[in-house]
Amino acid sequence: MCEAPAQAKRILVVDQGTNWLHFAANTLCEEGYEAVQRGTYDLSEGERYDLILLGCEVIREQEEHFIRIAREKNYFIAVAALDAFRSAEMRRGFLSGANDVLIKPLGRTSLVHDFQELMRFCNCSGGIKAIK
Repeated sequence: MCEAPAQAKRILVVDQGTNWLHFAANTLCEEGYEAVQRGTYDLSEGERYDLILLGCEVIREQEEHFIRIAREKNYFIAVAALDAFRSAEMRRGFLSGANDVLIKPLGRTSLVHDFQELMRFCNCSGGIKAIK
């Protein structure tokens, strides 16, 4: 586990599959972000994140619900869904309120590049830009 700088952007990485969860969190931590790993769809009260990265195979009702709750709390949400479900998952992700949908598999270089683009786009102060 790497140590993030004191003023690092705080990213919540959520995925029920541990392989991608650890890969994404470790990659972001190595890039200087504070990556908090969570294997459940829970937004604890009192914790604040600059961005949420939700990894999933497919977007089902529980993922849609998590995205909606996160949006209600003004979080910027990026969903990483499997390539096999590209168009359907992108549509479901956006209709649920996701700000962006990334397509897995993502290698380290792709994840870092996509994430840097996301951080330029989002307000990075714990909220989202107006993109309704």
